[in-house]
Amino acid sequence: VVDGAGSYALVVTNNSNGCTASANAVVTLNGNLPIADAGNSTELNCNNNEVALNGNNSSGGANIEYQWSTNDGNIVSGDDTTTPSVDEAGQYTLIVTNTSNGCSSSSSVSVSEDLNEPIADAGNADQLNCNNNTVSLDGTDSSSGSGIAYQWSTNNGNIASVANTATPTVDEAGTYSLLVTNTDNGCTSTAEAIIGEDIASP
Repeated sequence: VVDGAGSYALVVTNNSNGCTASANAVVTLNGNLPIADAGNSTELNCNNNEVALNGNNSSGGANIEYQWSTNDGNIVSGDDTTTPSVDEAGQYTLIVTNTSNGCSSSSSVSVSEDLNEPIADAGNADQLNCNNNTVSLDGTDSSSGSGIAYQWSTNNGNIASVANTATPTVDEAGTYSLLVTNTDNGCTSTAEAIIGEDIASP
């Protein structure tokens, strides 16, 4: 058994007559490592609860095998391909093996998670009456800023002004629902406000 490249000579001796014979053998080294590239980090969110990792920049060919693994995430499918699907945050490791020489390389990539829901607050209940035939809904205690969108809706009332602001005007009694969306991660929250009515004649 040898463990290095080189030229090796075998000498065989006949102890009875002292005659010898020899032969040479050359051992070469095929130690080329394959390329393992697990790709760029990616993120799970409310829009994307499953993502594909990208190991396409790794070595390829008939003699190349891929194996993904993780200790803290979850591989849904394709753990022996360059593009497995995963659905949990964690660290993912790709091992690329050249089956011709047994050499392998590894690379890791992180998958993060952003599932933070915005705050939805539809405000306090209010009431229409003969003095106030319209009222403004109050969603100002909801999340705000860039990347936050509002949408009010109702099944039994009426929104008299633009419904995609924090404070639309309504002119009918009913239940009003506020949907707040974080457009950066797709996460949403909802809240309701009830508008009553007192128009009884004296």
